[in-house]
Amino acid sequence: HPPGDGAFGHTQHRPGLGLGHLFAQCQSHGIAQLGALQLFRNAVRDSGSAVAAYKNFLRLGGTRPLPELYKAAGVKLVFDAATMRELVEFVEERIAALRAGADAPFHGVVPA
Repeated sequence: HPPGDGAFGHTQHRPGLGLGHLFAQCQSHGIAQLGALQLFRNAVRDSGSAVAAYKNFLRLGGTRPLPELYKAAGVKLVFDAATMRELVEFVEERIAALRAGADAPFHGVVPA
Protein backbone atom coordinates (compact mmCIF):
# COMPACT_ATOMS: atom_id res chain seq x y z
CA HIS A 1 0.00 0.00 0.00
CA PRO A 2 1.25 3.51 -0.68
CA PRO A 3 2.41 5.62 2.27
CA GLY A 4 -0.48 7.16 4.15
CA ASP A 5 -2.92 4.51 2.90
CA GLY A 6 -3.36 3.27 6.44
CA ALA A 7 -1.61 1.45 9.25
CA PHE A 8 -1.22 -2.32 9.07
CA GLY A 9 -2.48 -2.57 5.50
CA HIS A 10 -5.83 -0.86 6.09
CA THR A 11 -7.32 0.71 2.98
CA GLN A 12 -10.47 2.67 2.36
CA HIS A 13 -13.35 1.14 0.40
CA ARG A 14 -13.66 2.49 -3.12
CA PRO A 15 -17.20 2.32 -4.51
CA GLY A 16 -17.81 0.58 -7.82
CA LEU A 17 -15.24 -2.20 -7.40
CA GLY A 18 -16.25 -5.87 -7.70
CA LEU A 19 -16.53 -8.77 -5.29
CA GLY A 20 -12.89 -9.71 -5.80
CA HIS A 21 -11.89 -6.32 -4.45
CA LEU A 22 -14.30 -6.71 -1.54
CA PHE A 23 -12.74 -10.08 -0.68
CA ALA A 24 -9.27 -8.53 -0.86
CA GLN A 25 -10.48 -5.74 1.45
CA CYS A 26 -11.72 -8.32 3.98
CA GLN A 27 -8.38 -10.10 3.88
CA SER A 28 -6.54 -6.81 4.27
CA HIS A 29 -8.68 -5.82 7.25
CA GLY A 30 -8.16 -9.23 8.88
CA ILE A 31 -4.40 -8.97 8.46
CA ALA A 32 -4.51 -5.43 9.84
CA GLN A 33 -6.56 -6.60 12.84
CA LEU A 34 -4.05 -9.34 13.66
CA GLY A 35 -1.24 -6.79 13.60
CA ALA A 36 -3.21 -4.34 15.71
CA LEU A 37 -4.03 -6.99 18.32
CA GLN A 38 -0.38 -7.98 18.59
CA LEU A 39 0.64 -4.35 18.91
CA PHE A 40 -1.94 -3.77 21.64
CA ARG A 41 -0.77 -6.92 23.44
CA ASN A 42 2.80 -5.61 23.26
CA ALA A 43 1.67 -2.23 24.60
CA VAL A 44 0.01 -3.87 27.59
CA ARG A 45 3.25 -5.74 28.31
CA ASP A 46 5.65 -2.84 27.69
CA SER A 47 4.06 0.36 26.42
CA GLY A 48 7.34 2.22 25.87
CA SER A 49 8.81 -0.45 23.62
CA ALA A 50 5.52 -0.93 21.76
CA VAL A 51 5.17 2.79 21.03
CA ALA A 52 8.80 3.00 19.86
CA ALA A 53 8.29 0.00 17.55
CA TYR A 54 5.06 1.48 16.18
CA LYS A 55 6.78 4.80 15.46
CA ASN A 56 9.49 2.86 13.61
CA PHE A 57 6.75 1.14 11.58
CA LEU A 58 5.15 4.50 10.77
CA ARG A 59 8.48 5.98 9.65
CA LEU A 60 8.85 3.19 7.11
CA GLY A 61 5.40 3.84 5.66
CA GLY A 62 4.85 1.78 2.52
CA THR A 63 8.55 1.57 1.67
CA ARG A 64 9.02 -2.07 2.71
CA PRO A 65 7.17 -5.36 2.16
CA LEU A 66 4.47 -6.10 4.72
CA PRO A 67 6.47 -8.75 6.66
CA GLU A 68 9.28 -6.19 7.17
CA LEU A 69 6.79 -3.54 8.28
CA TYR A 70 5.26 -5.93 10.79
CA LYS A 71 8.70 -6.84 12.10
CA ALA A 72 9.50 -3.12 12.52
CA ALA A 73 6.29 -2.78 14.56
CA GLY A 74 7.35 -5.68 16.78
CA VAL A 75 4.62 -8.01 15.52
CA LYS A 76 4.54 -11.10 13.31
CA LEU A 77 2.76 -11.69 10.04
CA VAL A 78 1.81 -15.28 10.82
CA PHE A 79 -1.38 -17.29 10.87
CA ASP A 80 -0.34 -20.37 12.82
CA ALA A 81 -2.49 -21.98 15.49
CA ALA A 82 -0.16 -21.02 18.36
CA THR A 83 -0.21 -17.31 17.49
CA MET A 84 -3.97 -17.32 16.95
CA ARG A 85 -4.50 -19.11 20.28
CA GLU A 86 -2.31 -16.54 22.05
CA LEU A 87 -4.26 -13.64 20.52
CA VAL A 88 -7.63 -15.20 21.34
CA GLU A 89 -6.52 -15.73 24.94
CA PHE A 90 -5.28 -12.14 25.10
CA VAL A 91 -8.62 -10.82 23.78
CA GLU A 92 -10.54 -12.99 26.25
CA GLU A 93 -8.38 -11.63 29.08
CA ARG A 94 -9.01 -8.06 27.93
CA ILE A 95 -12.77 -8.69 27.76
CA ALA A 96 -12.72 -10.09 31.30
CA ALA A 97 -10.70 -7.09 32.45
CA LEU A 98 -13.15 -4.72 30.77
CA ARG A 99 -16.01 -6.39 32.61
CA ALA A 100 -14.06 -5.90 35.85
CA GLY A 101 -13.65 -2.13 35.35
CA ALA A 102 -13.67 0.43 32.57
CA ASP A 103 -9.93 1.17 32.52
CA ALA A 104 -8.77 -2.40 33.25
CA PRO A 105 -7.99 -3.37 29.64
CA PHE A 106 -5.70 -0.38 29.31
CA HIS A 107 -3.70 -0.89 32.50
CA GLY A 108 -0.09 -0.35 31.57
CA VAL A 109 -0.98 1.39 28.30
CA VAL A 110 -2.83 4.55 29.32
CA PRO A 111 -1.26 6.59 32.12
CA ALA A 112 -3.25 6.53 35.36
